[in-house]
Amino acid sequence: MIGDKFCCSSSSSQMSGARRPFEVLSKRRGLNDAVKGAVALHQHRFKASSAPSIERDTETIYDVELVQLGNVAQIGNPRGAAPLKDGNRESVESDTSELEVLLEQLVIMSRRTAMFRHFLLSRLGIATDFEQERRREGPLYLMMQELMGMYVLLEQHLLHGEWLAARALEDTTEQTGSDQPIDRDQASKPVEYTFYAIKRSVGRAIQAYDPEALCATLNHVNGLLTGPCLENLTKQLQTELPSLSIFNPAQMVFGHSFKVETLRGLIRSTNDAQTSSLYVRRLIGVTIPKGISEAQLPESASLAPILMEMQATAEEFQQLASQGIRGIFQTLRTSALERVAEQALRVPAPSSSATNASAAWSYQISESTYQPGPSLPVARLFELVHQEALEPLLPQLTTDAFAELVCLVAEWTRDRFEQATIGRRCPMNALGALAFDADVRYLMNRFAGLAETHRTRCAD
Repeated sequence: MIGDKFCCSSSSSQMSGARRPFEVLSKRRGLNDAVKGAVALHQHRFKASSAPSIERDTETIYDVELVQLGNVAQIGNPRGAAPLKDGNRESVESDTSELEVLLEQLVIMSRRTAMFRHFLLSRLGIATDFEQERRREGPLYLMMQELMGMYVLLEQHLLHGEWLAARALEDTTEQTGSDQPIDRDQASKPVEYTFYAIKRSVGRAIQAYDPEALCATLNHVNGLLTGPCLENLTKQLQTELPSLSIFNPAQMVFGHSFKVETLRGLIRSTNDAQTSSLYVRRLIGVTIPKGISEAQLPESASLAPILMEMQATAEEFQQLASQGIRGIFQTLRTSALERVAEQALRVPAPSSSATNASAAWSYQISESTYQPGPSLPVARLFELVHQEALEPLLPQLTTDAFAELVCLVAEWTRDRFEQATIGRRCPMNALGALAFDADVRYLMNRFAGLAETHRTRCAD
């Protein structure tokens, strides 16, 4: 009685026409055949017909209609699918929308089955441990497990299709947007597209109220990230790095600054890797815990290891971004930093006499000549490094990537300054040593302030 009341709609109008409650559909074709026929995309798809709200309508489980699926070949063979072209892009997008409708209906079925089971157990007063031991023997639970296994495969197929669409979008972007400036606030369209699809997939898995389906979906997500996504970014980065190992005179403009356009591909790949790492960390630390808490999803022992694997994936993206940042730094060092350091410090050659060296650079300071604050060459050194090397990259790199680049430049500038003084035996007394320490601290504080200011502006 309870099950019949829960499964059947009290409204007789919902029984007419194409709108059939699932119980009627099950009796007509058999639950197993109906599920398999709906999920096998070569034959059928579900089409929503005013699906009721979970919170407001607890009498009707769902209301679906089986309709012949078009463009079956393109949906059923994801690995052999050809790259998207302008002629068939709309049809593939339509198939993706149809598949998402099907997945949403499967989520409703899974969640409401869990609600129905919980309702019966609470009314019968069955203990939780007993339910955990006996629930797999029920035919309803076994059928839903089979259905959710198909659901996980469909999610995997959808993610693969979205990745193919993102790759096609990447090819289009490279052909049409090669002359457009890079914006640090936006990753490339393929990265945004891929992680948007991942977020939707994870959200559906959470709403299905099935911990095992969620873990399986996260496994497929991590497989996509560590496989095609990471391999594609690595290939792009390795393509850009070899040309940066040798100084290229074309990187100079009138002998004063390098061309940022020569770093365009490397900057884009670095930003994509940095953004991918950020998105994965946000997925692990915010999206998944918040979704599980709001959906009141039961705990699963398999979830923690999967999240640890995704954390390792985020580290791999971060290492890839760091590799790109080091490539950018090497270009800055050969094309700008060495030149501005020589210009600011004006250190004489090693063959020069000690008298000339003392006249050009000396920390032999008396109490009458000592002045607080940085020395003029050190202040000029920071300004030239900032203007010639860092400022052109400021609007193009992401916040974290720019901060890491600033750290590399700061370390090099400090070492270069120490080489210009201590390494060349610059005259120094006790008071001069205090001034030298103040100059080093000035450089480090200015670079740290530059990175923090940039981070604050981006946050605002």
